[in-house]
Amino acid sequence: MNRKLLFVAAMLACVTGFSLNSADACGRRHSSCHSSCHTVYYVPCCEPICCIPCMDSMPVDPIEVVIGEIKSFADDTPETQTLIDDTLKELMETVNGGAEARNAWLEEYAYPPITAEDQQNFEAIIADLSDEDKAKERTRWQGLSNAGKRYYNYMFAKGGEEVTWLLDYSKGLSQVAVQDKPLAVIFGTGANGGAKALRGAVASRNVRRILANNYICVYVDTTTPAGKELSKSFGFTGASGLVLSDRTGEKQAFWHQGSLSSGRVSLYLQKYANPRTLVQSTEKVGSPRNLSKATIASVPARTRTVPVTTVVSD
Repeated sequence: MNRKLLFVAAMLACVTGFSLNSADACGRRHSSCHSSCHTVYYVPCCEPICCIPCMDSMPVDPIEVVIGEIKSFADDTPETQTLIDDTLKELMETVNGGAEARNAWLEEYAYPPITAEDQQNFEAIIADLSDEDKAKERTRWQGLSNAGKRYYNYMFAKGGEEVTWLLDYSKGLSQVAVQDKPLAVIFGTGANGGAKALRGAVASRNVRRILANNYICVYVDTTTPAGKELSKSFGFTGASGLVLSDRTGEKQAFWHQGSLSSGRVSLYLQKYANPRTLVQSTEKVGSPRNLSKATIASVPARTRTVPVTTVVSD
């Protein structure tokens, strides 16, 4: 529905007194129309569209907005331009991956309100700047959309990019509680398959930084007898896959068999590194899981996921 049609509909609604505040008119967060509107436009939910002052802001695609915002981060350094190019590539890989991927992006970046933690993360990024530059960056950050603020924090967060791969699953699991970080278990082939398992994803600076700073990373070689057995216990039938735990190490937050683009990987890594993410079910991407050996918790599955399962220890 374009701007003119929305305006005409709003005027008719006002004249007739009929409210178009329905599932077809407003899609954001409205469970009965979750996939109707916001797959195309960012539409504020449950405000009558005959509210004329709101009309100019209705047909705004948050992805188009954040693309422009990411481009605006450019400066004179080639390093920043490379970071921008890589981030835009990841973003487009994600949102062009179908309605499910697009909606997952919206739920992670565009819809949630900015929190005190987001503000603190931003302040940590600009901590070493002069007072004048801090004021400029604060003004710029405050003018960004919610997704733009999160991408600013995501792109410029401090921290190393060197991923430490543990080869012992039990050791990795024991470190979850010690370091208060979720577990990322990557299944692949060969002795140095951590990067190969995700193909080009680990080559991304953003993905490397998220893994290095927010996860206990374990690589499992599925060509070994122990690796085959562990892979089977997780329900994998192929040679590669990715499992993310919650921050307790007791529940699977995410399960995927096969490869993923860097954009999709970064989206899920960001999501489950967030301490505010409550794991109520195992989000699944890829081939159907074999749950025959999994312990099913008494938690209802959400749309497009399977029930929460206990992470299997070797």
